[in-house]
Amino acid sequence: MRILLALLLIGCAPKKEISELGFSAGIHPVRFRPNDFARAANGETLETAASCGKCHTVQHANWLKSRHRVAFTNPLYQESHARENMVWCVNCHAPLMKPEGNPPKVTDRLLVEEGISCNVCHVREGKIITGKMPVPAPDKAPAHTYTIVPDMKNEKMCESCHQFNFPTHESLALSATQPIEYASLPMQDTVEEWRRGGLANLSCQGCHLLGGDQSHLFPGGHDLARVSEAIDLEFQQSGELVKAFVHTRGVAHSFPTGDLFRAVRIRIYDKMDLVHEEILKKDYGNVTPEALVPGGAAKRLVSDTTIAPPGPGEFTSYRTFLFKALPGTALRYEIHMDYLHGMNHVITRLPLQETMPLVRTGTVTIGRRENPN
Repeated sequence: MRILLALLLIGCAPKKEISELGFSAGIHPVRFRPNDFARAANGETLETAASCGKCHTVQHANWLKSRHRVAFTNPLYQESHARENMVWCVNCHAPLMKPEGNPPKVTDRLLVEEGISCNVCHVREGKIITGKMPVPAPDKAPAHTYTIVPDMKNEKMCESCHQFNFPTHESLALSATQPIEYASLPMQDTVEEWRRGGLANLSCQGCHLLGGDQSHLFPGGHDLARVSEAIDLEFQQSGELVKAFVHTRGVAHSFPTGDLFRAVRIRIYDKMDLVHEEILKKDYGNVTPEALVPGGAAKRLVSDTTIAPPGPGEFTSYRTFLFKALPGTALRYEIHMDYLHGMNHVITRLPLQETMPLVRTGTVTIGRRENPN
């Protein structure tokens, strides 16, 4: 772990997705100087999200409820951070750092309590970064000085934190003077999943940034109401064998996606007895020392039971699984999001509703469609 931490401190930046923002797929923090903060038309320094919220009330109120806001402070991340305090993770979860700061010192980070904030995405060198020039009200001057970065409107804005690979095993084993390098195995593959799917005409921002009174909520895998709307179950009976279809609607990437430990657990009950549990996830294992190859990762993908994104011209996708039940049996199902690696469920101190919350429950008589409660 110490070797890994040292390597991540030194780093080797991959191609920057948006150079104007200084993003580097988590390899380096974003150095933020005092004069980098933007100013309002009246000269007020906009140092915090609350400063921006004085005018951008809807965006600020929604961001306060978002996972972006608690990227560093949420209990799941904090527990993980306590076990594996890797700078590589902090560089995405609390990316802003003092100019001469020491990357592993959280006290040298700026605005960690704001996570991914207005300053992280929209402010550099005293200017507001935006995808297009705002149109001021008639007879009004522009509210800020702007830098126009068209890529803020597309997936390039998202992929620095939501698309990266495992480090090579050499990077984990060499001295702290050597830079980290990426292997070819994706660690988070959300953006490439979207690119490979049939809904790539829908932008990341169209589903997750939204607009109007929903602007800057950033719904995702922790928005249980949104997840419930996107997933459906259907059952087909053949004797005692039941074929279950897990459908997703309008999910443009794999489901679940994101963190490599994230899973969906579907549990089928007959009264109080668990009949079947199906886990949708990507499962990784360690590569044995004799199987390591130059430039390869120390991990390998063992299985992938996630639901693939819809194909071209389609809006839905599905995966199936089988279990046994007598015809006419009244069953109950539960759909849970699961945010922890299996072993971490044993050692976590967090409550179950935090680590594996219930998305939806319902009843079904085999041969009929589900009846959500």
